[in-house]
Amino acid sequence: GAEGAVTAEGSAISAPAGFDSPFEVKCTVSFNGVNFNAFTLPFLAYDDPILIGATYTSGIEEGVEGSGFCAVGDELTIAGTGLIETETAQVSIDSGVEEKTYVDATVTPTGGVVFTMPELLLSGAVAAPAEPDEGAAEAAEGEGEVPIPEGCVRVWVDVAMNGQNFAGCDLPVFYKPPSRPDTAETDYGDEGEFEA
Repeated sequence: GAEGAVTAEGSAISAPAGFDSPFEVKCTVSFNGVNFNAFTLPFLAYDDPILIGATYTSGIEEGVEGSGFCAVGDELTIAGTGLIETETAQVSIDSGVEEKTYVDATVTPTGGVVFTMPELLLSGAVAAPAEPDEGAAEAAEGEGEVPIPEGCVRVWVDVAMNGQNFAGCDLPVFYKPPSRPDTAETDYGDEGEFEA
């Protein structure tokens, strides 16, 4: 195509090198797949954001990079690239149950994706919070991976700038479930809900 042209393959649209997101795309319509209308309609297209890290407000250990977790009601900030200012963003949180949890978020290019962590349902596979394991912590440190903080589980966060189209980033974050009674009758149900 011509230099500086926007290309489309299937339903994917990408800007040529050197163009900033968002970029304008002009569309024409054809009802028979051959003859296109003479007029064009412009709309803005955006590159998918890339989520790169979380800023926690709880459980931060002084001098320990990457430490911390989020609990119910904590405000979590996710840093990334390709973020645009919007108040219509949605965050999906995958906690291992069949249905993801969706929450509203605000986004600014310099402030990141900001949302309040809701109480999450947990599947039996991730329901048991992490116990301290020095061997695993040492192995993770050697590989550059941060160990899961004690009492926390790993969940995955993704963002849709327009509230509908998720980028598929799936950034892992640490979630500390609310305390539950420590009794023999306490159990996670089929859907990950607490049962007494």
